[in-house]
Amino acid sequence: MTTRRAEITAFQERAGYDRSIDLRTDVVMAYGMDDTTVQRVADWRSAGYRVHIMTGISWGHYEDYLDGRWNGVEHWGDAQTNRHGETILHGPGVPYMVPTIDFTEYLFAKLRPSSTSKWTRSTSKSPSSGRVANTPTRSGGNGGRSTASRGSRRTRALTRSSVRAG
Repeated sequence: MTTRRAEITAFQERAGYDRSIDLRTDVVMAYGMDDTTVQRVADWRSAGYRVHIMTGISWGHYEDYLDGRWNGVEHWGDAQTNRHGETILHGPGVPYMVPTIDFTEYLFAKLRPSSTSKWTRSTSKSPSSGRVANTPTRSGGNGGRSTASRGSRRTRALTRSSVRAG
């Protein structure tokens, strides 16, 4: 493990540890949350790295949230829209999200299981919520429970990388 206490150098990587990309930085940011997260974190830790989890906050593969598998309620109303009411997409079926209370709770629920794998910090890739320049957006649905583009204190804390674990 690096001997420096400060976390000055870092890189992000979607895959597990691979000697060919061993940059000997202070930190590796294991990108994405899925069923491989715990193993990827363990691999990087075994190679001597401090590990952060990095995930997209404003967009990502959140199909289980959007289609209601997460809590039984569809959340397409939490997607950002342009002034014409059209959903702003990062890619096919991948909308930019408004940081609503429900979406924030979903992200916390996704982070919790991987916290047992001893990552030290969560880093958001997209704290800006993907807002398109000069394009007014709607602040999501969710029965008026939206936290708007700035987010609640809980969302701001998440986007400031303050979710800590083990």
